[in-house]
Amino acid sequence: CPEQDGVTWPSSAEKFIGIQPGEGTVQGKYLLFHDIVAGVRLRQERVDAVDCSVKDEDVEQAMHRGKCVPSALDYWLIPELTQAFKMSTTYTNTDEGKDQLLLNRWDQSKVREKLRDLENAMWFSPSTAKVEITFVTYNAHQDLVTSTYVFFFLNTGGHIHKIVEPVSFFLHPYDQAIDYIFDIFW
Repeated sequence: CPEQDGVTWPSSAEKFIGIQPGEGTVQGKYLLFHDIVAGVRLRQERVDAVDCSVKDEDVEQAMHRGKCVPSALDYWLIPELTQAFKMSTTYTNTDEGKDQLLLNRWDQSKVREKLRDLENAMWFSPSTAKVEITFVTYNAHQDLVTSTYVFFFLNTGGHIHKIVEPVSFFLHPYDQAIDYIFDIFW
């Protein structure tokens, strides 16, 4: 598997993917045509657990122990894209759910170690209502920068809505000055 640490690529591929002969690693690459810029950011919206508000306390005591998650951010329906891009500052970057960065040139073992630490610390927990994973890539073949957003929306019914939204732009969209004039008059 090319993603594993220490994999050696054939010499015919080394020039294409931009590594030195014999180096053999591809950290910072995504789908071979894209270079990851900076790394991956993990963010979440998280709500604090509260006492459950049930009508029959005997039923609650017999069947449920612990706190309940309020419906402040309950995503029952598939969210609109504008709602996906908005993160409520009230519920983000809390003590238990701090924003996380996985840096570009880390090898797989370090990324896995960081993710295992986050899992053990319950970074993703029953209090999590929304997770945003963001990474920026540069495609030198097309002179294109893409920011890819992966959203997960969780509701208290147990459903997870998923949205993947790439946002791209060309660094140099016009080859000649005349192209700007045509675009203005268009």
